[in-house]
Amino acid sequence: MILTFVYFCLYTKHITPDEDKRTIQSVVADDGGNTTTTVQNALETKAADIISVEDKHTIQAVVANDRSNTTIAVQNALETKAIGADVWPNMTTMGFYEGKMYAGLWNQMMVFTVLVMHAMKEGYPQILLETIKMKDTFASKSLISFHAMWDIPHWNSYYPRLPRLVSFDPVAHDQFNPKAREWYRRPDMKWTDVKNETTYSEPTRPIPYGRQHHLGAGYIRYTQGKGPFANNDGRIRNPAEILMLQEALRPNPRLREIINEKLLSLQHSGGSASTNKTVEYMTLHARIEPDMQKHNYCTDKKVLKLTEIFDFIQEKWPDPPVNHIFMPINRNFLEREGSEGVVQNLQKKNETVNWIAVENLQALNKARDEGLWDGRVNVFEFGSNALKDTEYAKVSTTAGALVDFFIALGGKIFIGSEVSSWANTLVVMRFYQNITETYKYLPDGLHEWIVPGTIDPPAFEC
Repeated sequence: MILTFVYFCLYTKHITPDEDKRTIQSVVADDGGNTTTTVQNALETKAADIISVEDKHTIQAVVANDRSNTTIAVQNALETKAIGADVWPNMTTMGFYEGKMYAGLWNQMMVFTVLVMHAMKEGYPQILLETIKMKDTFASKSLISFHAMWDIPHWNSYYPRLPRLVSFDPVAHDQFNPKAREWYRRPDMKWTDVKNETTYSEPTRPIPYGRQHHLGAGYIRYTQGKGPFANNDGRIRNPAEILMLQEALRPNPRLREIINEKLLSLQHSGGSASTNKTVEYMTLHARIEPDMQKHNYCTDKKVLKLTEIFDFIQEKWPDPPVNHIFMPINRNFLEREGSEGVVQNLQKKNETVNWIAVENLQALNKARDEGLWDGRVNVFEFGSNALKDTEYAKVSTTAGALVDFFIALGGKIFIGSEVSSWANTLVVMRFYQNITETYKYLPDGLHEWIVPGTIDPPAFEC
């Protein structure tokens, strides 16, 4: 199962001293340090599973509770070459100006898509891996090496239709500091290089491009057919993005292994292990966690109570179309505000209880324990718990979202919300992979998300 995703796109010019007088800030993890710790499964010494946690002073060993006799090698990522192609020194390399991406998984990947489309538009054949760190934004705050999440050799096999992802080279990229993930700049704001002997009007080795908030806003314009990346041939989506969505961007081999293990466990639980028959399931992405209550956009499209969404589904199909429902959901978010212990503590303090979160958690637990359609349909989750005893436990929120996404893609039916970038991305990927039985829930019930004859998948507008 090969997959990808969609992202934001705004056309922004290269950052130059005239456009931005502030010093490029060093990008560090928000967990109190800024040295990089690399956790690597020594049995897979391709280093494809590196996770980096920024810490300035110490390298902390992160030990995975591996059931095999795998050993964990801890290395200083500042001395470890990123798992990308060797740079072609006579060809231009581009890098992401901010040095890291943040927010939810698919918001980060929207930024990456903009970088790719800009590189293709400008004729830049290479993107520097060290400038596109990802972040476990909603949990550990740790940074994650891009190659810990994605299959870089597979991606690079699509050159020249996509730019190559390359590792840092001290000669070809001498204006970039890989330790701080910033371009060299003097206190007087003049750009320089590692030797600090020459100044430049703007850096070119590599060329810096973009800020996340600009690229995020621009992606919405792009999916509406506006801006420099949209096509003019009757279809909106850029060929580079389509190729990514169809096949070029796929998970790191270790994450694919975890995904396959989870799908196999579903097959066993469905009683099909002896026949090798694939278990069909529906994916329901009910975006009802507490943070969605605070989300101020597209409020007319929200449904905040899980019981209402369950009712919509059972009204649509009086007889269940599948025997299993996969629910990718952030259970931790619900439990933080809706668990019994939290409620009791808040009541003791005479503080406000989030009763919507309480009811949603109760409905989720009941569905998990008793099923839907009077128990005829099993409801299951994976999420961050799927990574508990793996190398990805430290960054399980972001990596878990990726695992959930690729499992969700395989559902016979998908139901989600237009307010979610995660769901919108999944719909677009399903569209380009010709998996079109897709619905959105709105306050008045379920509606088809992809209607027959659709040329371009829907834009993300929330």
